[in-house]
Amino acid sequence: FYAAWSDSFVNPSPLDAFYEKPSFAWAAASPKIKVKEMKVDPMSGGTMLTYTNGFRVICKKMNTDGKIYWSMAMNGGYGSMDGISAGEGAYLADYFKRCRFAGVEGETFRDMLLTDHMTLDVNVGLTATFFTGVAPKENASQVLQTLLTLSNERTPDEEAFACFMNDEEQRLDLMRHSIHARMAAIDSIMCPDFRYTQYKSSGKVTSGFSKRADAFLDDAFSKMNDGVLVLVGNMDEDKLKKLLMDYVGGFRTRDFAFRRPVMRYQPVSGWSTYTVDGDRNCVDVALSARMPVTAENYIAAYFATEFLRRRFTEVLSDSGMYAEVSYNCRIYPEERYNLLLSLTEASEDGFASDMVPETPISALTKVRTVLSELHSIEISDAELKIFKARLKNEIATEMKDPSYWVDAIVLRYLDGKDLSTGYASKIDSVTPAKVHAVLNMLDAGCKIEYVTSKKY
Repeated sequence: FYAAWSDSFVNPSPLDAFYEKPSFAWAAASPKIKVKEMKVDPMSGGTMLTYTNGFRVICKKMNTDGKIYWSMAMNGGYGSMDGISAGEGAYLADYFKRCRFAGVEGETFRDMLLTDHMTLDVNVGLTATFFTGVAPKENASQVLQTLLTLSNERTPDEEAFACFMNDEEQRLDLMRHSIHARMAAIDSIMCPDFRYTQYKSSGKVTSGFSKRADAFLDDAFSKMNDGVLVLVGNMDEDKLKKLLMDYVGGFRTRDFAFRRPVMRYQPVSGWSTYTVDGDRNCVDVALSARMPVTAENYIAAYFATEFLRRRFTEVLSDSGMYAEVSYNCRIYPEERYNLLLSLTEASEDGFASDMVPETPISALTKVRTVLSELHSIEISDAELKIFKARLKNEIATEMKDPSYWVDAIVLRYLDGKDLSTGYASKIDSVTPAKVHAVLNMLDAGCKIEYVTSKKY
């Protein structure tokens, strides 16, 4: 559910030989506080520690080749930022990255971590804020010191953010025909009154943004017990518990009852088509439907997507268009199943000599044929059996990746969704009728066709 948070993990950095660290003092150990409760996390099998200040930590032990995979995930995203203007939320993480930390520029601070083979990424979503990274396990104390620095020693850097925005506006202008730009346009078409888009567009950051962003970040870091710190790695639990006791008292916490903001989200209904000029022939078709995100529905949506991927591949095989199908199941602002088909004209170098690429409208006609049959599609047990075997293998493989468990634990404790426990039996329980029901939801939802025609 969450987009990739962290950079690729770090091998020894090429900066090591050239980069001289600025004078910098890491946060010192904090007054020790006690563990209020310790129990086994039933989903991951890890240990959950709750301290007397309310701060929560979940530690899962697994072989990670000497690395710690970590995430500090906190409730509260740009949807709860006071006075936010339409489209500004997509820039909140960028603003944070350009702040100064303990007097050091944000980019320099990240470079300092890289020299110690540590990554750090920041993501501010609609309802939550995430700090995520990978570090050598011997740098566990530095992970905690980094979080204390981010939360307690941040100051604005207006000049750095202004420079970034100038470059970003130029980049967005150059990429105005990219898939990102097309998704931003489709997003605004699908729900024109929704102010909290995740897609960047030019000219969205308005006067006073920095002041609003600072207020949001100050509030977020004053209640760090409203979230969870996840640590995954082959760690000595006794040493880790002692280390945590030395540092978690430095995080600011407060008593509160968090309530997610109520957001009006009303997508357009029916089937709409938009045509624009561009530098390449493309067709993007987005479908969206309300769907409770249960484990069963999530799995059925995966199967429905795979089924449609096959059908689209069949009908577009001779079109001269490259087809890509993706999907997600969103929880906020409401639980929905979203599917996207993107067709892009392939390079003529890859065409057979007798192949003539179809026009976007011709390819779209084939797509419409598949979509018009959603309500009557029949899915065989044999086809579903193949999908089930593939999904079981994919999840079993992903579970060997520590990043999987970081994401799964965060999803469980911030959003109350457990899609991991008993996954094999949940996959087996999905029937063709259930997949067909999901396809029916998609058929009854909204459909946006966004056609880009190349100007000659």
